[in-house]
Amino acid sequence: MPSMSRRVFTSAVLLLLFVMMCCGSGAAPDEASNSGKKIIFQVNESFSDSGNESLVQAFHSFRAPSLACVSGVVVATVEAHYKNSTDQKSCVSIAAKSMISSGGEWTNGTAIVFDHYDVKIDRLLSPTTIANGNGYDTDALVGGYGASTTPLTNLTDGKYWMPRMAEVMVRHYEDDEGEKKEKFEWKQFADTSMLPYDFWKSNDTNRGRFKQFLGGGGAGIRMEDKSRYVLPIQALTHDGKNVSLVILAKGTHYGWEFSKDTSDEGCIQPAVLEWNDEKLIMMTSCDDGSRRVYWSSAMGKWWMEEYDTLSRVWGNSLNRTGHGVQGGFVSAMIDGQKYILVSRPVYTVKNGKETGRLHLWLTDMQRIYDVGPISAENEDVAASTLLYATVEAQPLKKEGTKEEKKLYCSYEVAAGGGNYNITFVDLTEKLEEMKKVVAAWKEKDAYIAREYVCRNEWENNWYCDCGEALNKGLFGFLSNTSTDSTWADEYLGVNATVNKGKPAADGGLTFEGSGAGAEWPVGKMGQNVPYYFANYKFTLVATVSIHKEPKGSSSSIPLMGVRMNDAQGTLLFGLSYTHEKKWEVKFNESLRNSSAYYGDVGWETNKKYQVALEMHHYDGVSVYVDGEEIYYTKDYKDGEDYNFTQKLRTLLGSHGISHFYIGGDNKSNSEDINVTVSNVLLYNRALNEAKLNALMKKNAVAAAAAKVPAQEVAAQTTNVSEPSHPANVPVVTPEAQQEATSSPRIQHSPAQTSESESGPVISKQTFPDVIEPFTSADVGMAEEDSPQNGNTDDPAPQGTSTDVLESVHDEPSNASTLASKEQDADRDEDTNSDPDSFSSTNVSGGVDAAPAPSSTASGETAIPSELNATVPSDHDILLEFRELAALALTGDSTVHVCVSRVLLLLLGLWGTAALC
Repeated sequence: MPSMSRRVFTSAVLLLLFVMMCCGSGAAPDEASNSGKKIIFQVNESFSDSGNESLVQAFHSFRAPSLACVSGVVVATVEAHYKNSTDQKSCVSIAAKSMISSGGEWTNGTAIVFDHYDVKIDRLLSPTTIANGNGYDTDALVGGYGASTTPLTNLTDGKYWMPRMAEVMVRHYEDDEGEKKEKFEWKQFADTSMLPYDFWKSNDTNRGRFKQFLGGGGAGIRMEDKSRYVLPIQALTHDGKNVSLVILAKGTHYGWEFSKDTSDEGCIQPAVLEWNDEKLIMMTSCDDGSRRVYWSSAMGKWWMEEYDTLSRVWGNSLNRTGHGVQGGFVSAMIDGQKYILVSRPVYTVKNGKETGRLHLWLTDMQRIYDVGPISAENEDVAASTLLYATVEAQPLKKEGTKEEKKLYCSYEVAAGGGNYNITFVDLTEKLEEMKKVVAAWKEKDAYIAREYVCRNEWENNWYCDCGEALNKGLFGFLSNTSTDSTWADEYLGVNATVNKGKPAADGGLTFEGSGAGAEWPVGKMGQNVPYYFANYKFTLVATVSIHKEPKGSSSSIPLMGVRMNDAQGTLLFGLSYTHEKKWEVKFNESLRNSSAYYGDVGWETNKKYQVALEMHHYDGVSVYVDGEEIYYTKDYKDGEDYNFTQKLRTLLGSHGISHFYIGGDNKSNSEDINVTVSNVLLYNRALNEAKLNALMKKNAVAAAAAKVPAQEVAAQTTNVSEPSHPANVPVVTPEAQQEATSSPRIQHSPAQTSESESGPVISKQTFPDVIEPFTSADVGMAEEDSPQNGNTDDPAPQGTSTDVLESVHDEPSNASTLASKEQDADRDEDTNSDPDSFSSTNVSGGVDAAPAPSSTASGETAIPSELNATVPSDHDILLEFRELAALALTGDSTVHVCVSRVLLLLLGLWGTAALC
């Protein structure tokens, strides 16, 4: 047997150890990758008073972080808590530090230890900053309170309140060596200043309207047209109610007035941002335990709750109770379009205590994606704030000034004894990850528009209904990505859990046996509910085929429906099939005089049908089979109760929706369940019949079938297609928070390759029943060819954008026509048109609001509060998008891949040594 020389063997072993160390480094805690992470305000840190440097005060806790960018300098302002050494009163100062935005050390900072201007003020609370347009100042609205005064309560027994302004100035100068420096100081030195002189003179700001107000925390904004500053505030009304609103200001020191309208009562801690077309979006923390979101296109003259998308998605605590803490809420430009970023704690119970881990979310006012944890696993996080800023990059010697986008976060971390540190972290690298998510959304939109017969629609000039129906309001899509227990959402949102489901030969899943089926969670998610809109309206569409006739003595078998979020999981309504080969629509007993309705349309075994369930809390329920409406509430069939919609709202108001069941209901013990379900689409709106026909045309012409080849997978895996979930965000099911299985990469068939290279082929085949999820090659093509999106008249990426259709499938003329027709059709949608054509409800209509998802009721299983994107990755390496699309259900396989390659290398070295 050949022998390897000692030198070669030693080198090989060292190489193996080195590569294993490199691979293993990926398993380091995710927080280690945050090179810009630092505690910037630490318990027991001391500051000099801004007006008297000899006055040094130690602070035992820091709260309420706020960030602003002023002339290339990041300024962090916080509450600084201490005990007065003279009388032991609890006092709160305002402290601030600064850092050059291009990356550098934080200054030592300074504080307004106490307000020399108004000696009645012992506490300066909730700093809410706003950067002055001149590029040098930042001002913070603070609530000035006496030591015993509780904010937003009636002032009795000598309690005191007065709003104040703390002003910061950043001065630029050159040191003795000619190096440019920034000097940070309080503008008023030892005190705060009064609000603008004309503030109380305005009719909208007289003292009779509000007894008290203070900033919402975080930061205000300046409108993009520079016409107004907008400052979020929380106020106490004359009748003792807490509300949220904004101050509109022409300048930081003049032209202030309250907005005409407010949020619902009981909503505080507002944060505000500017959306498209000068719309204001305001997020508030409400006493029902959720974050309500409002919008206004009239600068706050009225506020409408945004039921269709973001409102009530995030819970304030694990059980969705209380007001919780303030969070970050900013807009950011990603690939030429505006998106919203949200930071909120995700709560778990450890050692009997509820602790929060800070997460970052991305949304386009339609889909919601959990980017993942910001804070470390061992940090208990409370309030947070985000800053998205454009700053000057450090140029190379021969290059001019360049700008770059920065994303920062500052948050409170528990330090024991009820005290808090303030941590700062640079999240700019997360913007690259979010670009990949946005690309995935766009590619999936383009793919669905293409596969659901839109090209044939273009040929026949019927594109309006087709294009508009496909992507606008489309929140979730279950297709071909699954494991034994998870059916992954192709839009990277909420996954469905699977019981007794196996991959079908032509796509989707086949469910067979007692209790078989999938659950797509709504309120069952727990703390955060991305599909909360379903409590008001939705459309659920799926392709189904029934393979087995129920026995003659059996009751109807559930196929698809909705269950309530009560202890019993009561049925709301659903579609079933009977042994007489009839479709049956079943209802909650409190909705109709008859709890079942039998349609005139029959079904056949092994035939594919496209079925749809629709609900609108003011219009009732509709059920469709192959585009034919087999039930509609307002047809009043079978002696229908005319109070159906009122009963529906009452039922939803008492419990809300728990989940959708698909393919079968786990409460069914029938052994006759044997169905295949594919292409499940969830919309946040009720589609009209014309739009459903666009989804359900049976005689439509579609593209040449280019099926994804069957996968060779290990016995323990049931992966039927390429995943679409980022590799560093494993799929999480409500049953197990950390479940991940390896997934092979998808190989294109020759048909797919041909289509990618030469453009799509329009075939005369019938409508394909399987929609293959996009492949990594498709995504690569989209990344390489797609132009940047600019601002369009349609403020949100609801439909298929023109550039996506053009770049993905080389159909510029047809695609652009479709996009323009979609925008025209959007105006005719039966919704309130703002924002972004999603319907909303005025704040006065809150009585019909669905309840917060209940905490685990008796007899129910506890459900984790996180989405499918909440488990932290073992490494923070941002993969290329092809890897992102191909590793949705991948576990920690990095080391296995590296070691396998190294073993092959060692074999090669051994062979080389043998030849020597």
